[in-house]
Amino acid sequence: MKFNTSGKKLLVTTDKGMALVLDGYDGSVTDVLLSEETGSMVKEEEGEGGGAVAGVAMTKCPAGPMAACFTRDDRSVLCGNEDGTVGCWSLDGGGGGSGDGSSTLVQTLKGHVGRVGCIATNPKYAQIATACTNTAVWLW
Repeated sequence: MKFNTSGKKLLVTTDKGMALVLDGYDGSVTDVLLSEETGSMVKEEEGEGGGAVAGVAMTKCPAGPMAACFTRDDRSVLCGNEDGTVGCWSLDGGGGGSGDGSSTLVQTLKGHVGRVGCIATNPKYAQIATACTNTAVWLW
C-alpha cells in the first residue's frame, strides 16, 4: 500500500493480480489495474458472483501480492507480473483516474524469468528498478 507523491491517491495491491488506485481522501476506487497474467478473469456486468471488486470476478490467483508503484509524476503506475514482465499503466487515459475505466496499459517491459516481487522508481531520475523471485535486479 503506497500513497502517491501528492497524497491524493493510494495504490493497493492484492494477491489476485489486481491493483486498485483509491482516492486518498474518501477511499473510493478510481482505477482497477489487472495483471496480464489474470487474462482468465471474467468481467461481469453487475459484479455478481464471488465478491467481485468493481465488477471483476477473480478466477486465477498469482503466488503473492502484486508489486506496484506510482511513477514520480503520479500519472502512471508500474505493476510487476507473474510472467516476469512489468506493465506500465497510464492513469491519464482520458478520465485522469476518474473511475471510468480509462486507465490503459501503454507498455510492457520484458526481462525477468520469474515473478516480479519488487518495483520502485527513482524520484530524481527517469529510472525504474525491479527484482524478481530469483533475486535478479534490473534497472530500466
